[in-house]
Amino acid sequence: MSSSTRRSTHAHDRCEVGPPPRGPPGRRSTIVGIGAGTAARRDPACRHQMTYLEGDGSLHDRVLGMLLGLACAEAIGAPFSGEERVDRWEIERWAYDTRPLHWSSMTRMLHTVLARLSVEPRLGAVDGAGTALPMEFSALEIRGLREHDARRPLRRGESNVVRGGTGNGAAVWGVAVAPTDHDLDRLAAIARASARLTHPHEIGQDGAAAVAIAAAIAFRTPQRPLQLDPTVVLGAISARLTSDAFRHALEAVHTLLTDRWPDPVADVVGAGPIASESVPAALVAVLRHPDSYVATVKEAVGFGGDTARIAAISAAISAARLGTAAIPVAWVDRLDRAGHLRGLAAGLVRATLRSAKARRCV
Repeated sequence: MSSSTRRSTHAHDRCEVGPPPRGPPGRRSTIVGIGAGTAARRDPACRHQMTYLEGDGSLHDRVLGMLLGLACAEAIGAPFSGEERVDRWEIERWAYDTRPLHWSSMTRMLHTVLARLSVEPRLGAVDGAGTALPMEFSALEIRGLREHDARRPLRRGESNVVRGGTGNGAAVWGVAVAPTDHDLDRLAAIARASARLTHPHEIGQDGAAAVAIAAAIAFRTPQRPLQLDPTVVLGAISARLTSDAFRHALEAVHTLLTDRWPDPVADVVGAGPIASESVPAALVAVLRHPDSYVATVKEAVGFGGDTARIAAISAAISAARLGTAAIPVAWVDRLDRAGHLRGLAAGLVRATLRSAKARRCV
């Protein structure tokens, strides 16, 4: 049997709860061209037989993993958005369901941003003075991005419009620019310059910068276990923030990660749509489970609040390091238009290579 068709399964470690899977394990992904095949991975987040995509750890594999991971996680979290507490049984039931996973608002926003790469090559580039160059968008496209950011259910009866550009939708820009630069100072500037189009407030721009930095560190961190250092990630982000509210939230993240019996995340940093709540919450999820994409997603959804966005942000960071190999085939098979994300990943990789070439010419 060729490497492109091989598959294997074996029992995973057991977790405390979870219904039996409703689909046959070990089936090959229907997404042509994603990875070399499928293989089982032993993941402590699961008690069931599951098959995962088999990635190669390349830049393209990690970028594709980031996009697929974000889209799957946002769809997993979407049904629970607005709930203050989410029952773990319900998360397990939905995670192992067979009904389709549809794109939600952040995935659609990311699609709009990355589709622009085919006609606007400047994402992640800098001019001769070293100033970040945001992408050029029409007024109609910017309006559409803002509408995506506002059109979602929130917790505790809050308004669907996050006033002043403080919302977590700015994280889309962080995801888009994360692979384009290894210089974290320059990357934070690029994320802020791009996010300024839709999020004029410093908290929203800090959200974009924080996600870009965390994902960039994830991209260059080895895939071996126990390699993603929370102190390095939080320190790199904190040193490049501009808002005190965001900096204080990161200090709370460190406390949540180090306390043996931490308080509920939503009670400490919040889990609402504001970037200074949902981005720190997402960091807690991924840094608690740095070697498991599935555990990261379930943890993020369990926080309640803006579950779709928190899960999407944490999953993008997790999969940027772990690649497609961390994502269950069953989730990808359920995801609407999953094959379309492959073209977006290829475009983002091309933008990354263009940016590197442009910097060499400056």
